[in-house]
Amino acid sequence: MHIKGSLLYNRAVDNYTALIFSNLYPPKVLKLKYLLKHLQNHPNLRCASTQIKPIFVFAPLITLSVCFLAPQAQAGPAPIQTYFVPLPELQVQNSLKGVDTNDQIGDVMRSIISIAATGDNTLIYYDHWEDGYEADLANPVQAGTEIWGDNDAGNGIPPGFGTDVINAGDVISLDNTITLPRNPAQIRYDGRDKFGGTKAVAVTRAAWAIDPGVVLAGAVEV
Repeated sequence: MHIKGSLLYNRAVDNYTALIFSNLYPPKVLKLKYLLKHLQNHPNLRCASTQIKPIFVFAPLITLSVCFLAPQAQAGPAPIQTYFVPLPELQVQNSLKGVDTNDQIGDVMRSIISIAATGDNTLIYYDHWEDGYEADLANPVQAGTEIWGDNDAGNGIPPGFGTDVINAGDVISLDNTITLPRNPAQIRYDGRDKFGGTKAVAVTRAAWAIDPGVVLAGAVEV
C-alpha cells in the first residue's frame, strides 16, 4: 500500500514532524520506521535539527496531500562599506539661496549620485530613506530597497544597466530631478538615501537647481 503524508517544520521545537495518514492498523505501523529513517537521511532536507517525530492518525481513506513549508530566506553578503548620500536637496537649495543675490533659485533640483565599482561581482544594497532605513542592510525587508549586482533583476537592477551584474570599472549614475518641498511618497535617488557595497566603491555627489542651472551648484567626493 502506498502511504502519503506531510512533513512540516515546527519552529517552536526546531524539528520536522511527519504526519502519516493511512488505513493501516497499529501492528503494521511499525513498518513506517523505515520511512522515517529515509526522511532523516534525505539529502534535500535542510534544518537546524533532523529530529523527526511521527504522529499517526488512522482514517478509512488516504486523503492528505504532501506539502513543505519554505525555509526562511538567507541574508546576503554583508557590505564592507556603508554610505549615507550627503547634500539633501533642501539643504542645497537653502545654501544656494544664501549666495544668490538675485533670488533666482528655483524649487526643482537636479540630483546626481555616481557610484564606481572597483571589483567584479560587486553587490550593492540601495536603501531609500522614504520608507525608513533597513535594520539589516544585507537582509532587506522593505519594498523600496533594491539589491544590485546579484543577477536578479526582480529585486532591482542599476539604472541604465542591461544586466544585473556589477564588475570592476562599471559606473552607476543616479540622475533625477527633485521637486521641493519633498513628497516622501515619491521614491527618488537623492540625499539621505543609504547604500552599502560588498566591495569597495568610489562615490561622488552633486546637486543644483534647474533654475538658474550649474552656475550655482554643490558637489562632494563621499
